[in-house]
Amino acid sequence: MLHGAVESIVKVAVDHGEFDELSDAGRPVDLTAYLGTPEQLRLAFSILKNAGLVPLEMELIREIQALEQEMEETASQYQRCADLARIRDLHLQLSIRMEGTNHRGR
Repeated sequence: MLHGAVESIVKVAVDHGEFDELSDAGRPVDLTAYLGTPEQLRLAFSILKNAGLVPLEMELIREIQALEQEMEETASQYQRCADLARIRDLHLQLSIRMEGTNHRGR
């Protein structure tokens, strides 16, 4: 029932051209951050994002992803070691934050 209602609303919007001027029209959707977020936090994080707020956990995930990309692109062994050390530190911070979230959710 809900699926049909949503589908008809989207169809009316498409027919009226309401999606024609979207800034990312025609580009693939990047779901990296979304899929990198634990499932139990996705809805809450999406709401915060839409409100213009970014949770610390998302910032940590983004920084980890950026450093991983940098590691792939750099030829400097020294820079790779520095990036790896930072990634490990960020993973630890993220794990601590997520562990606290898991305990509060029980």
